[in-house]
Amino acid sequence: MAQQTKAHKSFLRYFGNPNTATVFQATSHMRKATESLDKIDGFSVEKAAIRESLKKFSKTGLRAVQATRSYLFYRNVVMASEQSEIAFYANKIRQQTAQQREVVSARAASNSARTKWFTGLFSAGAIIVSSLIAVRLAVLIVPPITRLKKTFTKLASGEALSSIPGTQRGDEIGEMAKAASFFNEQNLKTKELLANSNLLAQELESQAEELAASNEELDRFAYIASHDLKSPLRGIRQLASWIEADSFDLLPKKSRAHLQKMQARVEKMEQLLDDLLDYSRVGRIYSEAEEVDINDLVVSIVELLNNPAGVKINVLGQLPEIKTLRTPLNQVLMNLIGNAIKYNERGPQGQINIGVEPEDGFLRFSVSDNGPGIALENHERAFQMYQRVGKVSVEGSGMGLAMARKQVQLVGGSFNLESSLGQGARFEFTWPIDMTTKNQKHETEK
Repeated sequence: MAQQTKAHKSFLRYFGNPNTATVFQATSHMRKATESLDKIDGFSVEKAAIRESLKKFSKTGLRAVQATRSYLFYRNVVMASEQSEIAFYANKIRQQTAQQREVVSARAASNSARTKWFTGLFSAGAIIVSSLIAVRLAVLIVPPITRLKKTFTKLASGEALSSIPGTQRGDEIGEMAKAASFFNEQNLKTKELLANSNLLAQELESQAEELAASNEELDRFAYIASHDLKSPLRGIRQLASWIEADSFDLLPKKSRAHLQKMQARVEKMEQLLDDLLDYSRVGRIYSEAEEVDINDLVVSIVELLNNPAGVKINVLGQLPEIKTLRTPLNQVLMNLIGNAIKYNERGPQGQINIGVEPEDGFLRFSVSDNGPGIALENHERAFQMYQRVGKVSVEGSGMGLAMARKQVQLVGGSFNLESSLGQGARFEFTWPIDMTTKNQKHETEK
């Protein structure tokens, strides 16, 4: 049975891959199976049945092999026929392809010749057109551009021309000529500005000389005001004091009053001259910038000022320390605080508030009070020389606010008054936080 199984497998392999060796193997296995059956003793009936089965199996397998060989033969014949037909059509296609290639090659050669001819024709036309363009450029464009180039060169050097070539043209060259004309106009204006600047410089130089002469005259006036004009006043005051010492008791009551008024007028005149001298010197006498504690400065001013009515002075917050010119700032604060004390009629109920706030590189000082205030129509008049808007009975020359505002303006600050009649007054001014002597001079000269 083992040999029969091998024979069966061989037949199956043949059907998968037909070849003669596989058939020989199958028949060999069948023969060996028969021989093995003959070697078995007995069982004659059974052996006869098995032998018959082996014979049928062998015949069936061989018939299958023959049928397969017939199919393969037929397939090979058909395939050979198909291959022959395919080869025929392939040769035919190859011949047609070769013929088509020859036709295409002939057309390509014809097109190439035609292309070369047209290329040559176009090249010749392009050369002719280029030549015409070159001639046009040489005749119509290059000379105007050359002239414009020379024109721009002259304009770049600052020269002003009487006329610009090509401005009448309507093409790009005309636009360039118009641009050159614009530059020429600018050069003419620049020359005019330079001429005017020279005249202005001469005028400024002349004015500077006049200003220097005016300053010298002002210095002489200040000297006269402080010495020559005050000398006769001092003499009058001295004579009045002698008369008072020698004959005061002998004079009638009316004459005594006249004598006292004369002495008061002399003192008033001397004060006016001193204030006028101080006003003329504002911004003309410089000192070195120094570290100034505003709090200490205000305290020293309050201690120096006369405050018989006991007006209360409040310093709001901690005042800062800055680098500035002490004297002009001291004069401004002394004038404002002194006026607030002099004109406040509330006595111990009088209030003066002093505050400082930073503002863009400056300090904004404020001095406010609850005094009689200043009417709106008198705000500007309060800052004019020898103008007084308070009670005439209060001592003063009318120069304090004028000098204070002048000092503030000289350092680049601003001055402001907020007040109405009966509602007190608030003076505000700004002062640089960091100021040197050089900056002070620069602001003054401007």
